[in-house]
Amino acid sequence: MKTAFEYILLISPEAWGKNRLSKHHYASFLAENHQVIFLNPAIGFSKIPFGKMEIKREEVAHNFTVITYKNILPRLNHWPLFVRRFAYKIQAKRIVKFLGQSPGLVWSFDPRRFSDQRVWNSGRAIYHSVDLHPGSSEKEMVQHSDLVVGLSDLICDDLKKLGAHPFQTGHGCHVDSANTASLTLPGENKLKAIYTGNFHQHVDYGLLIQLAAENANCDFILVGPVEPSNISSKTLNQEDLQKLKRQKNVFLAGSVSGDELPAYLNAADICLVLFKKEFEDVHHAPHKMMAYFASGKVILANHMSGYQGLSEDLVIITPQVDIPKRFSEILMNLYVFNAPEKMQLRRNYAAANHYRIKIRQILGKLLS
Repeated sequence: MKTAFEYILLISPEAWGKNRLSKHHYASFLAENHQVIFLNPAIGFSKIPFGKMEIKREEVAHNFTVITYKNILPRLNHWPLFVRRFAYKIQAKRIVKFLGQSPGLVWSFDPRRFSDQRVWNSGRAIYHSVDLHPGSSEKEMVQHSDLVVGLSDLICDDLKKLGAHPFQTGHGCHVDSANTASLTLPGENKLKAIYTGNFHQHVDYGLLIQLAAENANCDFILVGPVEPSNISSKTLNQEDLQKLKRQKNVFLAGSVSGDELPAYLNAADICLVLFKKEFEDVHHAPHKMMAYFASGKVILANHMSGYQGLSEDLVIITPQVDIPKRFSEILMNLYVFNAPEKMQLRRNYAAANHYRIKIRQILGKLLS
């Protein structure tokens, strides 16, 4: 989809790397028709205040450039607002000079940096919120954006309190619906349950270990980082890690790229989302869901209000106390839960939410 925005600056709170979230996928698919500059979070700060930013660029694909830089002040987001505004204005000017031109569109996912989007002298500016951001500069970001996009009801309600009129669009799917790649998952059992994502303390490992202990006929494959990565500095503690490793039917596959992930999901029988109750709002609409839908496999989850209204043919969301019973029921009746018509229903849902469609909707709204 060609638009007037041939040069797009995308600002992400998570750096470019092997692990991918919505910001990374938006950047990749935007690069199909636009020149995309992906701005990583700052890496450290200059030795002398307001000194060199050490801006670097890396061409990672056609039409896709990643920019890294240093802040001109230490702990920049902890300074008073007027200092932050001044510093970010200088930094934006230096980055634009380094790039050689101002962007036609700034698409920001990060309300804590460059919250006054006017500093870029761009044609248009989008603020896209896919998480809750308490204590950030979100109000200023809303004020200086031409379009505010919110992921869910919960996030859009927060944005409305700041005076925004958000355009709501859920997560996108990066997986081609025709993807049939597969591989052999670890473990001796025929039945495979899979959990993908960033493994930190928000995951309910007690419940996960209980499921593994009570279902020795099923292997549990955990795909994602268990240590700090490009998408998070948070990680699970050593006690939980060792408990997982002691389970004979639990396997830690580590990080895989977004392109590799469909093969893991296609080889599994059931997809899991298990977060602790106290982090219910933080993970009310997890990004992993769209890749799960694209696999067609049955999904079992707890505490996930962002998908609560969907039919159980798409996703089974059940109270914490009922998870073990529902899991066993699904394993014993996979021919029902993974019937061809139900799998196709889930794949159709994913295809209807592909990132290419989301991009057309958002840019169409911006230009309307």
